Amino acid sequence: MKPLFDPGYVVATASVALEIDPHYVNLLMERHLNGDWGDLDTHDFAENERSLREQQGGRLHSSYDTPQGSVWIITDNLGYKEACTTVLLPSDY
Repeated sequence: MKPLFDPGYVVATASVALEIDPHYVNLLMERHLNGDWGDLDTHDFAENERSLREQQGGRLHSSYDTPQGSVWIITDNLGYKEACTTVLLPSDY
């Protein structure tokens, strides 16, 4: 399946690298890129959908539960060449 958006530069925090199985990180990135935002409330879900439609510097936020704990994925500057996607733990925020 073709991703819905370009993630830009992708990074993960040190705590993700140390605590989360890379297999889960790959699966979660795939979900994020395909618009499966995970466990979000209706407001955050609607904000993601708006940012995805507009793709003009917006932000996408996904939240997932894994056997090792929660993982967030955040894409900033959506639609711009300096877009960046960060995989992090909530405690890293």
